[in-house]
Order: sequence, then structure tokens, then C-alpha cells
Amino acid sequence: MYSQTDGAPAPARPKVLVVDDHPENLIAFSASLRHVEVELLMANGGQEAIAIAEEQELALILLDAQMPGMDGFETATRLRERTGSVRVPIVFVTAHYSDVAHVRRAYECGAVDYINKPVEPFILEAKVKIFADLYEHRCSLSLALNQLNDVHLKYQETQAQLHQASKLSHLGEMATGMAHEINQPLTHIRGMLYVLKQSIRQGEDVSSMLTYIEESSRQAERIDRLVDHLRTFGRTQGQEREAVSVQLILERALILFNERLRLLGIEVASEIPKGLFVNGNANDIEQVFINLVQNAMDAIEDKRKSQTERAQSESIRVSARFGRENRQPSGDDDNRQVVIEVHDSGAGIEDSVRDRLFEPFFTTREVGKGTGLGLSLVYGIVVDHGGTITADNASNGGACFRVILPEATREQRNRLPLSAH
Repeated sequence: MYSQTDGAPAPARPKVLVVDDHPENLIAFSASLRHVEVELLMANGGQEAIAIAEEQELALILLDAQMPGMDGFETATRLRERTGSVRVPIVFVTAHYSDVAHVRRAYECGAVDYINKPVEPFILEAKVKIFADLYEHRCSLSLALNQLNDVHLKYQETQAQLHQASKLSHLGEMATGMAHEINQPLTHIRGMLYVLKQSIRQGEDVSSMLTYIEESSRQAERIDRLVDHLRTFGRTQGQEREAVSVQLILERALILFNERLRLLGIEVASEIPKGLFVNGNANDIEQVFINLVQNAMDAIEDKRKSQTERAQSESIRVSARFGRENRQPSGDDDNRQVVIEVHDSGAGIEDSVRDRLFEPFFTTREVGKGTGLGLSLVYGIVVDHGGTITADNASNGGACFRVILPEATREQRNRLPLSAH
């Protein structure tokens, strides 16, 4: 049954417990099973059998029905009550109780087979081999499941790391734009402070200076909001699910792109109802928008590089709506979907790459211009949220990415502040 190859130690043999109050029967069992690759454990009564079962991992129990004190039926019942032996197969082997009533009672106590003595050695050997093989397969399956679980956990850890790396990568790519976003209000504040200083030197009335102070305060708050958002976005977040406003998350995502969009001359049109909420993690949903908008900008830039003349206007359109199936009169308000679409005016998607868009590390951009992780991370986030994502060419040109996510449940929406509805 077991073999030893390449110097590796042979695994432990399956353990079979034989329970019989007659020593000569235990000797007979040993003789009959001497050619089977199992380890035999002997018990001369029910109490001893239970004690062994609590300490040993067993592949099979061969149990005599008629024994003094605790008989085989009571022994089987008690073994089934214990966690360690609840799934161990029990085969009754007895010279008595061959009638249907006792056979039925044995099966009711948890037996999987019932053999009458005298039993032919080759039959006993064949049955024990079958249960030993089943035990080995069960152990192999358990080991494989544990290994698969370890791989899955490592995969989740890697996904989380890639997710975080992608966010930090985006922050790096947007550093120039962020510098301008912060520098603009700083310049405004410096100008206000200069005017304020001149006003003080000239002895102007204090009340006239309040305007400069208030304006400087507003500009400082603008910087504070931007920095706070960058800090929140770059931080590793938990996976709590809540009602997430699609409109609000898009606005937050666009904060990180405003300057680059302006420099590229790309207009963003948003068609998102205010009261549209998805069931998700806000940080993850924002990551989806950021990657899709980033992808749209890249597509438009790549198109421009291939054209001799620059198009008069380029645009990205983001829309959201309830799924078509939501209009069905199902009455289930917690089983609806939200469809989010991101259109760009780029060159569209080539047929040769359409099926590989969401593969990790796949990119159509030149070396050094992209990691190939953006869309694969979007795919992972969407699927993890119970949604789907597809990509196709729009009828009026460019690409269209369609994300379908579950709508926030009624309970999640009820937890929102009244101002958010």
C-alpha cells in the first residue's frame, strides 16, 4: 500500500482498532490481516476501545457485538458521541445476533458494515484494505485542502499588497499634478498675507483685513482637504462594506486628476444620480474609478501620439444607473444592481488584446509607462464585491468599460445620515 522512494520516509500506516473480549479472536484477526499494510491496535472491551479512540487517529474499528459489561452497540453509540471518533467507520464482526433486528440496531448505532463469524480471511482482508485506502485518500484530500487554503491566503495577501502598491504608484504618477493643486492655494495665501501686511503697515482698519484673513483660511482648508484625502487614499484600509455614494466617490477620485486633465485638455462629463449607492468598501470603489479614469487618459494620450493633428476636444464620460433587471417587479429591494460605465474618446480596444485586458502585468503601453496591474486590480476588486466588469468598443468610438455592482442594501442605506440621501 505504501512505498518508499528517493530515501523519503514512509508515511505512518493507517491504524485499525480491533475490539473483542476473547484473546484468541484478537490473535485470529492479527493472523488474517498480517498481509495488509495497517497498524493493528487491540482492545478487549468497550471502555478500553473508547480510551484508545480518544488518543489515536483511526482508519477503521472492527467491533464485536456481544461483550460483557459494555456491549458493541453501546460502545458504538459512545464512540459516535466523541468528536475524535465520530467519523471513523465501524464494522461489526460477530458470531451472534445475525437477525435483522440486531443488524438494524448496529446500523442505527453508526455501523457501516456488519459481518458474521466465521468470516473468510480474504473477505476481511479485502474490506480492511478498502477502508484503509479510503482513509489514505481522505488524508490526502485534507492535506490538499490545507495547502489550497494556504495558497488562497497567500493570494489574498499578494492581492492586498498589489492593491496598495497600485495606489502608491498612482500617487507617484500624480505627484506633478498634486504639486500644482497645492501650489495654487499656497500662492493665493502668500498674496493675501502680503496684502494683509501692507494693510497693517498703512494702518488700515482691522475690519477691512478680515476679508483677506477669511480668504486665506478658505485656501488653507482646501489644501488640508486635499492632503487629508491623499493620506486616506494611500493608507491600507479594512474591508468593511457600507452604502457608498457613486457620485461622491467619483468626485473624490477626480480630485487626484484635475490638474492632469486640465493640462491634457480632457473634459470629464458625469451622468450619475445623487442617490445612487453601491454595497462596497469606499476606498476600493474609489480605486476602481481611479484606475478606469487613469486608463481612459492613457488611451487618449496614446491616440494623440499616433495622430498627426490633435483632435479639437477629447473627453471621458462616466455614467451610472440602475441595472435593467432592477425594473422587474420582484419586490426584492436588496437584490438590485448598479451599472457604471466609463467611456473614453481614445482609439478603442484592439481585438487581439481584448481577452487579455484584465490579466496581471499585461499592458499595451511602452516599457516604463505602466505596470499592467491597474485593470487586473480593478477586476479583482469588482469580483470581490460580487460584481462583473466587461470592456468593449463604443459605437461612437473609443472604449467603454462597464462595471456592475450590487446596490447598497436597505439596511446600509438606513444607516446613512439624512443629508446623504
